[in-house]
Amino acid sequence: MLLNKKLTVIVCSKADPSGLNRTLLSLRKLHQDTPEIILVLSGYSNEELDLIESSFSSLNLNLISTPALGIYEAQNVGLYKAQNQFALFLNGGDELISPLGISNLVKEVGYNKWGYGSIKLIKPSTGNSNLYFFKYRKTLHRLGLKYVPHPGTIIDVQQGIKLGAFDTKYRSSADHKLLLAFAKISKPTVVKDLISNFYLEGTSTRSQKDIVMDCKKISREEFGFFARNRFIDELIWDIVLKIRRLLRS
Repeated sequence: MLLNKKLTVIVCSKADPSGLNRTLLSLRKLHQDTPEIILVLSGYSNEELDLIESSFSSLNLNLISTPALGIYEAQNVGLYKAQNQFALFLNGGDELISPLGISNLVKEVGYNKWGYGSIKLIKPSTGNSNLYFFKYRKTLHRLGLKYVPHPGTIIDVQQGIKLGAFDTKYRSSADHKLLLAFAKISKPTVVKDLISNFYLEGTSTRSQKDIVMDCKKISREEFGFFARNRFIDELIWDIVLKIRRLLRS
């Protein structure tokens, strides 16, 4: 009963019963070793909440209904309620794919504070998908040129709270900041196991400049300037912006 004792799955969903149903159906695959499951929901009627509880009564559910304040606010609600050592965050609609994969990840992380596996990126409009795996390099992570796959990542709950949880002033990058804070403590445990399906919804309206500005600000907050020199730091981030624009041209 490794997952039951060690893992909390935190699912955040806003007014999306069909997506949430897909996520919960995938969690039924863990029926022989069910983790704590915290649902942080907004925009659901009382009837919908009752139906969720009755339809998935076999799962170890803790259902929390909150105002729609934002995804990171919702994730923080779940993080502070988690009772087990590790937390995995899923958006409503995403799917946990492999019971063996998540069990292996929890086992391999052991006494480390965090770790991750691979995820499948799926574009619903086309049905196209591809596997994402990142052989960890802190510099690439810090620069935002590679990202840690959030739906395939587990973090130590108490350490996450100690680090300040998700910084909600970052509306799109708070997960990046928190995981960089974990990277300052230890290198992640990385497994190749497929953990989850992540559904890409629409096209991001954020410009490459906005993304790089967030990464630069977070990098400076967590690590200071590259080479302890503002000029070198600015030069590096200018190069990063050029690289990102070139890769997406």
